[in-house]
Amino acid sequence: MDDPEPGRPAQHARAGPEVRSDQSTLRVLTNEQEEPVATMKILVDYDLCEANAKCMQVCPEVFEVDDDDNLILHKETVDDSLKAKVEEAIRICPRQALALADD
Repeated sequence: MDDPEPGRPAQHARAGPEVRSDQSTLRVLTNEQEEPVATMKILVDYDLCEANAKCMQVCPEVFEVDDDDNLILHKETVDDSLKAKVEEAIRICPRQALALADD
């Protein structure tokens, strides 16, 4: 093989196995449809909320109480991955200021 032009890399023959795409596999993968994810909306009655931070202790991914005692929702909706933790936060809220509703 001749030396490459200055500034251009030398071209080498490929070593190793040849990579092929299996068209039938690609077709199956591109035709797969994901199941829709059910989400639930978190409802907060801020008139009842006393910012006790019980919800934050159970589910910090969703709830936070800041230094000024304000409840902050990091997510307004949750899917099944956090539903159990949010339901537990709702259950232990001393003022019952939290609820879930279908989104």
